[in-house]
Amino acid sequence: MTSFASAFSTDQKITNGNSIESSDNMDNNNFLNATVPNTSTTSLGTFSSIDLDQPKHSYISLSDASVFNNSRQQPPQSQHSPLSTRHTNDLATSASFSTSTSTIVDRRISTPDATKLLSRIDSVKRWGLSTYKCTKQSMLEKFGKSTRTVDSELETQIEQLKETKRRYENMLILARAWQNHFAQLMHTQRALGDTFSELQQRSIDLCDEFSYNAETQRLIAKNGDSLLSAISYFISTLNTLCTKTMEDTMNTIRLYESTRIEYDAYRNDYDLLQKDHRTDSTVNDLSEIQRDYQLQKERYEKLKSDVGVKLKFLEENR
Repeated sequence: MTSFASAFSTDQKITNGNSIESSDNMDNNNFLNATVPNTSTTSLGTFSSIDLDQPKHSYISLSDASVFNNSRQQPPQSQHSPLSTRHTNDLATSASFSTSTSTIVDRRISTPDATKLLSRIDSVKRWGLSTYKCTKQSMLEKFGKSTRTVDSELETQIEQLKETKRRYENMLILARAWQNHFAQLMHTQRALGDTFSELQQRSIDLCDEFSYNAETQRLIAKNGDSLLSAISYFISTLNTLCTKTMEDTMNTIRLYESTRIEYDAYRNDYDLLQKDHRTDSTVNDLSEIQRDYQLQKERYEKLKSDVGVKLKFLEENR
């Protein structure tokens, strides 16, 4: 029994050893077969899988087309070193910093611009104060609570000029209407003369009468053209007088009236400050208002003289 068991175990070891070696050999062969391809088998299998009679289709699915287009449109990714990437970032940062710096510099206001801005603000302030004073003075004059400077002789001449201008403008309207009606009358007389001439040729027994009437209408139309030219010249001259000469004088009068209101406003303020109890603040205000009052007075006197001169020239040239 002992020898049989030992023999059996020895045979089993040999058998197992052979099987292990055979399995190792098979694995090595399979590895070699997988590493070195069999060209004949591959070529035969590839050639056998091709159908020569199969038609070719140019159809491409939407998903395949999108993948293909994306692969074509996608730019090639450049491989940069970390140093070049860092250099690019530094350049972008410096460019943005320089842009922001230039923007800050551009937003700064230079000294001449600041001076212009301050002068404009000062002019707007003075305009607002002057407008307020003039409005207040005008309302007080309408309610009879303030005095106004009056030059009776100049005011009379101004009122006469306003009335004359109103009458001349009315006469200009009537002259233009007369011109239009007379032009239509001349057109009618010419048409009537042509009608008499046609009747003269068709009526033998009344040809003398029709000829006389036709000649009369032609003479009237001819003289009417001369009168129409005279009317046109009269209208042109009257229009120049009303819209140019008189209007220029009226503009000076309007400026004079507004200056007179402003002068009275400063004059009343100056009179009120003179009547009040004087302190340090009122003395400063009084000196400032007195300076403005003198400026307005000079301006008022100058415009008053200009209005008198223009009224005199207008009276002479009218």
